[in-house]
Amino acid sequence: TIFSEDVNVTDVPKIISLNPMSTATGYPTDFLLLVNSSSGVKKFFWNFGDNTTGVTTTSTVRHTYNSTGIYQINIAVTDTKNLSSSKTFDINVSSPKNLINTTIIKAKSSINNIRARTANFSSFSQESIDSVLGIDNTTKELASIETSFNSAQSDAQYGQIIPRLLNLNVLPKSVSESRVAKSIQ
Repeated sequence: TIFSEDVNVTDVPKIISLNPMSTATGYPTDFLLLVNSSSGVKKFFWNFGDNTTGVTTTSTVRHTYNSTGIYQINIAVTDTKNLSSSKTFDINVSSPKNLINTTIIKAKSSINNIRARTANFSSFSQESIDSVLGIDNTTKELASIETSFNSAQSDAQYGQIIPRLLNLNVLPKSVSESRVAKSIQ
């Protein structure tokens, strides 16, 4: 006996990433979801893992967590063909002071990693990479942020530092390394 069945392969929207993956308590955070969809996404359903939900028509949403912890944020997307997919991400919510300190350490590490990987390059290549990635300006701004952080004494003062830190042009290590590799090819 031979069985046959028609199989239909559909192109459901694919959730690629969510940024940021960490935030501070009491800080209104703009989350950005990256989705690959051939027909466009019409709705985003957000479950923030703290008993709050939301629905948007864009891939960004603003949310404030009121307590520290690791929250599972679940996002479901529906495209214009009514095909859906969902994905869950862990969001690390810490105190503003801890978030800033951790981010400064990671940013310094990323910059040092780039500098170490390019140390044996010609001066021209090093200057080109610094220019493309804005390493010198980022290093100066990071030093200024660190000075503000070291003198901050209240959550309000830490809250003023967070936007500066989030606007800092420090690429994730994997992106930095791939950009460095491309710029030397």
